Amino acid sequence: MPKRRAGHVVLIGEPNVGKSTLMNSIVAAPISIVTHKAQTTRFPVRGLAIRGLTQIIFVDTPGLFAARNKFDRSMLSAAWRSLHDANIVLIMAQAQNKPNEALTNILKRWHRDSPSAATVALVINKIDLVRRENLLPIISQLTEQFDFDKVFLISASKGDGIDDLAEYLAVKLPVQDWIYPADQMAVSSLQTMATEITREKLLLRMHQEIPYQTAVQHEAWQTQKDDSVRIDQTLLVVSQSHKRMIIGPQGQNIRQIGEAARKDIEKLTDRRVHLFLQVKVKPKWADDLSQAAEPISSNPETREQ
Repeated sequence: MPKRRAGHVVLIGEPNVGKSTLMNSIVAAPISIVTHKAQTTRFPVRGLAIRGLTQIIFVDTPGLFAARNKFDRSMLSAAWRSLHDANIVLIMAQAQNKPNEALTNILKRWHRDSPSAATVALVINKIDLVRRENLLPIISQLTEQFDFDKVFLISASKGDGIDDLAEYLAVKLPVQDWIYPADQMAVSSLQTMATEITREKLLLRMHQEIPYQTAVQHEAWQTQKDDSVRIDQTLLVVSQSHKRMIIGPQGQNIRQIGEAARKDIEKLTDRRVHLFLQVKVKPKWADDLSQAAEPISSNPETREQ
């Protein structure tokens, strides 16, 4: 008789290679925020998927890049630490005509520091952007240098190759009872997911460096008598000029960020949401390691402080 399986699948790679898109595709829910901007994910995010008798616990990690401050270093340290609990590691790379130095460095560090028990597969994403024949020499070069259990060619945004990858994970994870309830899709708290939704809308609304110098912080979550929920969140920025830009003329930017976030949080919680934002200047928030553990949010019912 077939037995249940469960385990952790950790996604690592450079920024903006599609880790969050892949996890959301297999989980079939927007667990990890996705934007066109690099370094969107700031801390490991866990999503759950069921394939047959297997519960797959995905861990989406921040893209690996050169750290600039304490926040970055803490974020990257959390990404590497998550590998030690992995049953399977998916090293993701973007399809390109030749391996870049950043990917090679990630692979070298993995080869040097990897837990011996983890199975490692290479996932080449965005294959629709490169001619298939141009990928073969790159794959050959990487597989000669590093030992992968399997190599997958996928397009996470279009769904190509996703089923094959999911089936591979389902049979590779260890035989054991499921770790979480069958109807649970994420390990993160609703508060954390709500703050990430707001940060996603901030990233999509604002441009250049401003979003990367902003954090979204949960303040309060109160259920009202009509079963709606009031959520208070704070946007932390590094300067008064950034604060003015995020608020926008007559509060236009912050209202639109909050309105978009409120709608998605209502879908997440299946209840009416009253989302309140305040914007605070905190020049050195990136040196506050407490911000690295869990993120931070905003709404049409906005107030400035």
